[in-house]
Amino acid sequence: MGHPLQSAQLLCRCGYGSDGLSLCAVLFENLIDLLYIGMAPVRRSRRYSQFENVEKYYQACKVLKQKRLPNGRRKIYKRYAQNLLAEIRPLLKYFPNASRGWSQNTLVDRAKAVKAGLAYQELYWVFCAHKHTLPMAATGLAINTPSGGTDLTTGPDMKSVCHAAEQSATLLLKLCMVVDKIFAFSVRAEIDACLKKLHEAVLNVRELHPAIYD
Repeated sequence: MGHPLQSAQLLCRCGYGSDGLSLCAVLFENLIDLLYIGMAPVRRSRRYSQFENVEKYYQACKVLKQKRLPNGRRKIYKRYAQNLLAEIRPLLKYFPNASRGWSQNTLVDRAKAVKAGLAYQELYWVFCAHKHTLPMAATGLAINTPSGGTDLTTGPDMKSVCHAAEQSATLLLKLCMVVDKIFAFSVRAEIDACLKKLHEAVLNVRELHPAIYD
């Protein structure tokens, strides 16, 4: 759970904010899934773990639908799919729609179920824009040259660094809230204090360095 945060923070320190924001998508997905599983912890946690080999089977079937496969690959995948099917056949009834994943609900549906629909609309699409280098995120690679022109950056830049640092830390702290509730660690006050400090730090940076927070 903490690895995407550590990776995002390291990227931010090196000046790669866009890449840091792409990792925020992972943190957001983890948060939604953890909250969603928590609504029916026994059944949904079981489905989450059961889907791993079911997904492998579905992916093998997709490969086998290709008209041509090189170097004896079809025989390999047929054997692979058969072995998987022998193991997961009783589970297929729980996952009739391969594209809907372990929950058989889309991420946006899961987000709405845990009352995070607004966060999905406001944040997740931004994270995914950076993850998939969509046009909105691609503009972050453009820089203004001293001569007044526009060029592409080929190295570190401050664009998106503050946003990535803020969002990745916020999402991790929200994940910590969920874990604290599950295991009754009783550290919610400390988490709230960290969120408050983070919010204050963001306000300070925006006030002192507005240009890098655009």
